[in-house]
Amino acid sequence: MDMVPMQLTVWNPMTGCRTEMRAPVDYHSQRAAVACAVSGCDHRACHEGPFRAVFVSLGYGDGGCVANAHVSLPELGEWSKDCSTLDLEADDASIVDKASVFIQDAFYFMLTYDYDEDEDDDDDDDNDDDVDEIVILKYDLASNALSLLVVPPVEAGLACDAILMAMEDGSLGFAYVDRLVLNLWSRQMGSSGAAAWSQRRVIDLKELLPIQNQKKRIRLIGSVECHDIIFVTTDVGIYEINIKSLEWKKLWKRENYRALFPYMSFYNAQGDWNRLLAPECYRSQSAAVLCTVSGCDHRTCRDGPFRVVFVALDKENGGCVAYECMSSLETGEQSDPDRHLTHHWNIMSYGLDHLADDAHIERMPHVLIEDALYFMLAYLDDDRVAILKYDLGSKCLSLIDAPLVETDIACATILMGTDDGSLGFACVDGLTLNLWSRQMASDGVPAWTQRVFINLKELLPIQNPKQSLIPIGSVEGSDIIFLNSLDLGIYEINLKSLQWKKIWKAEKFRALFPYMSFHNPPEKRELL
Repeated sequence: MDMVPMQLTVWNPMTGCRTEMRAPVDYHSQRAAVACAVSGCDHRACHEGPFRAVFVSLGYGDGGCVANAHVSLPELGEWSKDCSTLDLEADDASIVDKASVFIQDAFYFMLTYDYDEDEDDDDDDDNDDDVDEIVILKYDLASNALSLLVVPPVEAGLACDAILMAMEDGSLGFAYVDRLVLNLWSRQMGSSGAAAWSQRRVIDLKELLPIQNQKKRIRLIGSVECHDIIFVTTDVGIYEINIKSLEWKKLWKRENYRALFPYMSFYNAQGDWNRLLAPECYRSQSAAVLCTVSGCDHRTCRDGPFRVVFVALDKENGGCVAYECMSSLETGEQSDPDRHLTHHWNIMSYGLDHLADDAHIERMPHVLIEDALYFMLAYLDDDRVAILKYDLGSKCLSLIDAPLVETDIACATILMGTDDGSLGFACVDGLTLNLWSRQMASDGVPAWTQRVFINLKELLPIQNPKQSLIPIGSVEGSDIIFLNSLDLGIYEINLKSLQWKKIWKAEKFRALFPYMSFHNPPEKRELL
């Protein structure tokens, strides 16, 4: 009887757009990956297509198990002819149910050679059959060819505890856990021109994480591409670990997840949206969106209900006055984009007076810290800065002095949410980056403390000492900042480890809003 090929769904979690397509073949083990069809793209910052799907499958040939690969046309409708099959020289093999990795125009999948041996597993929560050998299947997009790579030395039965990674330096990584010890290898090009594995890190997880039952199995379930960040599931929850700095944090309660796919992207969303007219027209204004769920930290909410906080400055009685109001719109439904919603605002409240006449709200990302929003103010006459605070609990506005009183710094400063939960203030002076954080002092009064002083000339590949670097954004709670140079491009810098990388070509960006999220919509949880 002929087998009916399985149905595939290409899904964009940001826009919700789904494309259905039928698999080219149906074999006993198969996996798929998506890449854009634009020549020269790195397939990480593309969102609207055109896309191609790569379908890899294992079947049975005359001499045993063979691998096949197909690539769809850009329209995601028809499939190309399969490449030459690859004889795996094994009676039975399967593709491990983990994320594939894309590095330098090639996809990598982890395979296991399966045997009939059954071994007891002391972990009553995990009943997976042990396997004896792991290999890596490589599919090269340019040559349309499959090949096999040998993995680093690893004991039998660890396929469920191993993952492939795209390392921060662009190399292929292989990580596995053996007896609560995390081993990390990377595949580097040697002096002879041949690629070889080298061990990068050995981390004792029982010394690092709060593991309660050391007999429980720890599994690696995912990573963040090119960030050296890995995700593990333990007996108490899911943890994120930076394998360079060894910093970690708990992300989620314990779930029986097989794989975790973090969605990290810089995206100009074109999906569902509501349109609200501002309550009035003011000389300077800004807005922020928050969910209305009590106790939410407003960073992992996606489905609503939402509210908008509107802050504005205007002249009155010879001076400048700050106002605020909050929308009463509490819906996650999409509004008609042609219908302006004007009746959903609460009454505009008189907030803060005695501001300088030339004050205005900078068009930079605001920051949410402990139920308060912070906006950067600047003064037109001398480019000084100050901070406008809106307390969501008391619904009050107040003014905070910046740690610097110098002039001509407005374009070189941003606010940040630092990794310890405090308000951060970053300023670039020439080629020097300074970071302050606002901490509670011993007398109970918040005060600024300088945390970081970085000579960017010694850190970044700056050739022109007169080069101007402008901070344009940050990742909340991560001590990661983005700097823009019109000559060099946009750089991401970790202020703790001082690791950096170029993420974009030179553009005249005034502000950058990174979108980093773990998205698991309720109706799709069964797919994980």
